[in-house]
Amino acid sequence: MVVQRVTVLLTLCGLLVAPSVTTQSTTQKSCGPPPMESMYTSHEGTAITSIGLSESEMREVISEVLRRDFVREMGITSADDLKSELLARNVDMGEGSASGLVVQGQEKLCGATGNCIAWFFRRGKGSLQSLGLGREYPPDAAAFAFLPPKHKGLSDLVVERNDGGGIISTFVWQFNGSDYEPMQSFCFECKAGGTEVKKCQ
Repeated sequence: MVVQRVTVLLTLCGLLVAPSVTTQSTTQKSCGPPPMESMYTSHEGTAITSIGLSESEMREVISEVLRRDFVREMGITSADDLKSELLARNVDMGEGSASGLVVQGQEKLCGATGNCIAWFFRRGKGSLQSLGLGREYPPDAAAFAFLPPKHKGLSDLVVERNDGGGIISTFVWQFNGSDYEPMQSFCFECKAGGTEVKKCQ
């Protein structure tokens, strides 16, 4: 039932969600999850210094990212380091693209299979709220999308991660009013006879 629901969600998302920003693109695959028209893919954002963040918003983003030990362990220790590393984009999480912001690495904060670490923020009451995803570390993503239905005002978040070896993991989160919490995960594995869909281990 879990796999069926999410597969239908992914199949229908192109019909249900219209692209909201120019950085969205359709991912074409010979196997794996169905392509999503409103998928945001890694390495396609705008330099964080060029997206029009206020000084306070920039400080909030920098502070949130630099508080992670693994970021400093990758040799990123200052605001200047981050400003040259991070890409940003305004995204529609269900409230319009003026309310959502996602920042991702583009080099040091990315892996060999094209996954880049992502932070999700929501604008409100004059500040940026970092949206946790029910896990210790922010996700590394090859692509992500916000899809109906909405929960507590925000759309569901779907994240794809390229695990290499023909395996693509897909994760679904729902908003609980303050953070996104994990709901489902499943894997598409490319095999000679087609694509096998199964729960992720």
